Amino acid sequence: MSFDNKEKFKNEIKKLFDSIYDLNNQDFPEEFKFLQLNEQDLLKSKKRNSKCNYVNCNERAIGSHSYSRDFLNSITQYDDEIFCLNLDNMYRNMYINREDFPLNKKHINNAGVENLFCSKHDNEVFERIENLRFKTDLDTYLYLYGYRFFIFEYYHENMTKKELQPKIYENKSYSKQINKELQEKYLSDKEYIIDSLDNLYNKSNFDEVKKIYDKIFCDNSLPTCKEFSENFILKKFKLKGEINFFANGSMAYKNDDSDINSHLPSVYAIVPDREYQYSYFTIITPKQEEDSMKIVFDEFDKLYHKYIKEDNKEFLKCVMLFILDCSQNIFFVEKFYNRLTKNNDIDNIKKVYYYLAQARLFNDISADLKQIAYEYISKINFI
Repeated sequence: MSFDNKEKFKNEIKKLFDSIYDLNNQDFPEEFKFLQLNEQDLLKSKKRNSKCNYVNCNERAIGSHSYSRDFLNSITQYDDEIFCLNLDNMYRNMYINREDFPLNKKHINNAGVENLFCSKHDNEVFERIENLRFKTDLDTYLYLYGYRFFIFEYYHENMTKKELQPKIYENKSYSKQINKELQEKYLSDKEYIIDSLDNLYNKSNFDEVKKIYDKIFCDNSLPTCKEFSENFILKKFKLKGEINFFANGSMAYKNDDSDINSHLPSVYAIVPDREYQYSYFTIITPKQEEDSMKIVFDEFDKLYHKYIKEDNKEFLKCVMLFILDCSQNIFFVEKFYNRLTKNNDIDNIKKVYYYLAQARLFNDISADLKQIAYEYISKINFI
């Protein structure tokens, strides 16, 4: 296909998916709120039974912050609230409208919190990153955050797969309001989403990475970068300026014609330094994936050199692209969110998230959809 024909084809794709995006951002009919209540009850039910994810621990999990509460407190302005996207938002929004990127303002006590570890292990494992009296070296600090972020994603994978099993509560006050038509809509949606997730995510690969972490903590309950680096590769890039945006997620990557589900996921994150003055973009990859990730590492190294020497923004665009492609735990500091909204950049970010989600669903045109996502990123003012 010639360049002109490729460009014409991509523009036709953009026209089609933009129209779908506009339709998706319309509100559901009022009666769909009863399905929303059903979804929220499903989520609450699962969370109540969550167990600690630390190796060989079966104690009840408590609410664990993905990012430390002290950090969140340090970057909020007046009301201890922050704009974020996470699993609760998605469930709360699921039958209100079809928006892929439902940002909500949440108090820092609840922002990015999930039932990950019991009280004992939440404290013992992560006090070296939470408490400044521990003189934790940078790499160990980043590896520990990487472990927490991976468990966050592991929890989400288990939660989503289990909670997406179709179920309508019959003994709730709203149950009688869910008529046969709504039930059929619900079951149809669930079947489609389950099929999509089965094709997109290989749970056994997350289990495999979990086993690697479990062995590390079995061998040493207080591992350092030495133990982590025997099993994982850490890439870190110090970012300029104040912390306005941060997120974490996991995804696998391939650089050939192999099946994406044959690759183990890496963790991508923006992590604050210990004094919360600046941040790092980090990638933590199982050593088994070193060859497949080399092209990613090399590209980020090249772009980072230009970012440091020339203040070139292509590096930040690629960071944003990867983060939005894999994350369900995204935060915007209020003043940065307001600036994005004022400049209409928040709408561009939502479209990036949307196009990346579509790219995961439509393999045949995935490259075109990702290119459109990158074009939307290029419209965003990162300065």
